[in-house]
Amino acid sequence: MQGMMEVTGLSEMDSIGDFFTWFNKRSSYTIYSRIDRFLANVARFQNNSNVTLNIPPPSISDHALLYLNMGRTRDLKRAFKFNNYTVGIDGFEELSREAGTTI
Repeated sequence: MQGMMEVTGLSEMDSIGDFFTWFNKRSSYTIYSRIDRFLANVARFQNNSNVTLNIPPPSISDHALLYLNMGRTRDLKRAFKFNNYTVGIDGFEELSREAGTTI
């Protein structure tokens, strides 16, 4: 991995939160590892200096969620747009009614 990163000019992004990104979910003989990483080149890091990688503790999965916090972005002057394609699926309305939700 280290050799590939040197050849391609990639570096691992610093993170906030847990260091380990995986554990075996055992109460005895617990194993922790940092197997999930975010890699990028120097230009990416320089152009996105406000971006941080957050690693919360694993919960449901044995892998931690890695998410990029983009920080404050410039104010976009366009309207929010949401396309709900699921309501067009055959049987969606019936299933929604059975579940007790409304469309």
